Amino acid sequence: MSAAHDAADLLVRSRNLFTGTGPTATHGHVAVSGATITAVGPGDGAEWCGPRTEVVDAGEGLVCAGLHDNHVFLTGTVPDHLAVDLAGTDDPAEAAARLVKAADSHPAPVPVLGSGWRGTGDALAAALGSAPDGRTVVVWDADRALLWQNGTAARRYAILPGPISNEALAPVFADAFTDAGLVREVYGTAQDELFRRGVVSVKDIAFDDYLGALPVLRQMRAEGTLRLRLAFASQPVRRPVDLEFGRRASAECRDPLLQFHGFKLMTDGVWVDGTGHMLGGYPGLPGAGTELPDYEALEEAARRVVEAGFALGLNVDGDGAARWAVTVFERLAAAGHPVGPRHSLSDLSFVDPADAARAGALGLTFEVYPQFLGLFPSAEDCPAEALLGPAGRGLNRFATMARSGVSLSSGTDLPLFWPSLPDAIRAATHRRFTDGSPPDGWCPEEALPAAEVVRAWTVGGARARGTAGRVGTLAPGLRADLAVFSHDLLGASPDELTQVQVTATIAGGEVVHRA
Repeated sequence: MSAAHDAADLLVRSRNLFTGTGPTATHGHVAVSGATITAVGPGDGAEWCGPRTEVVDAGEGLVCAGLHDNHVFLTGTVPDHLAVDLAGTDDPAEAAARLVKAADSHPAPVPVLGSGWRGTGDALAAALGSAPDGRTVVVWDADRALLWQNGTAARRYAILPGPISNEALAPVFADAFTDAGLVREVYGTAQDELFRRGVVSVKDIAFDDYLGALPVLRQMRAEGTLRLRLAFASQPVRRPVDLEFGRRASAECRDPLLQFHGFKLMTDGVWVDGTGHMLGGYPGLPGAGTELPDYEALEEAARRVVEAGFALGLNVDGDGAARWAVTVFERLAAAGHPVGPRHSLSDLSFVDPADAARAGALGLTFEVYPQFLGLFPSAEDCPAEALLGPAGRGLNRFATMARSGVSLSSGTDLPLFWPSLPDAIRAATHRRFTDGSPPDGWCPEEALPAAEVVRAWTVGGARARGTAGRVGTLAPGLRADLAVFSHDLLGASPDELTQVQVTATIAGGEVVHRA
């Protein structure tokens, strides 16, 4: 073998290689040397094999660029590591004893958390008085609809009654992240699970200044224990938009694997509970959706972010909020600010086709959740039409979005979903709910072709991150990020998709997962 054609360190071959640069998957191979793709071509690539070449043969399984989840909230997995499972008892004394024992696992001010409590609130509140001196104790039920806290927690966190949002738990998360070991555990565990799912890159939503986690993540990156490509966007929760933090984070995080992306602003709520801003209101829930966000203050914050040169994401769920958000970007463009795929609208359960077209004309990115139908056990359990009438059938207008010219990128709002490309195709292409209903798909006219779903997880993510040309496709000279599946996802049936496994994940030329 000549010096100009040295053996590859790694060779990945498949009869269904989807490079992202063409419309279909073909029989081909990817040769990798170090962290870089050396060659992509037809056939099995035998000419790249040497005595030390590691070969990953996918057979009929799909091979594509490593996946990028463009909307995760890894901080939201903190309860998975801290919360004591109380679902098995309704005895307040036993629950309190478990919580007291848990307090020994982490130092103050890390909070003591409990989940799944199904007993009475008054009895638990009384039992919580036995918590160790000065420790905050917070407990919620299985649905995170009811919360109990001891006096120390009530004084420190002031969490209001009602459904418990992650934003309400921001001070709890901040105290949790005072334990550097817990930060390492949270991000290390998430990284391993993401690798098992073919995901090599994420955009993580960080409350305020990342709640103190950033120095630990930088240390993990310096040590080489953080191998996931991690971009983070600051969402103001406990303070206004912190442009100084953005500047500092941009300067400090220049590593390609740990970078500051920009800012995310929340707007409306969610349509499922009647807090999303819907143009047609809620015929099935009179009085819902009438309390609108402070759009004037939000537009001012958006203007400050864009004028400072940062990427801006506007979180919108209802079509009314989406219309407002597109108008804001039109005004910014008219004022001379560059508007393109680095700026985004996220969630987008509903969007009017005309507003999608306006967003497409601006070149915006839509961060969508292609697994969303999987949130409901069956078609009968989806409340869209019951709450919204005929407008409910506009849920997840993915085909309309694709035709509008926007750049689609996939997200999960993890831990709402853990990313799954097979589940995404099942929901977005075949339009099936968890149980496989309905047989012909729900609103099939809005189905997104499977190849376009894969693009949203790869090419679309790279465009949104501004890394197209370095990652997101399979081509010589690009970073060697690949996901290898057990089946041909582009041709698999809805039932076959439930059997798919990720057989290998390669990040920067390193096999980080092998089934």
